[in-house]
Amino acid sequence: MLKLKFEELALINISQIKLYYNSKKENFGNIFIEDLISDLEKLKIFPNLGSVYVEDVRKLIFNKNYNIYYIVTEKEIIIIKLINSKQDI
Repeated sequence: MLKLKFEELALINISQIKLYYNSKKENFGNIFIEDLISDLEKLKIFPNLGSVYVEDVRKLIFNKNYNIYYIVTEKEIIIIKLINSKQDI
């Protein structure tokens, strides 16, 4: 099974999303993170789950509103960023 590695931008994105959801409803950001972890565990098992976005970058739709951009190597899955699908990349 491949390991996950997060780029700094992805960690910033995740932190901002969590803060946003927690500001809307108590503990909602934590639930978002739990759901994200669950989907990322599936990605570790099925690394080609997402569609090819450009060259080696793949895109996985998460929670209907977010896109996870990532690269698969021999040893790991590198999470590049996670953004709302309505935002420009």
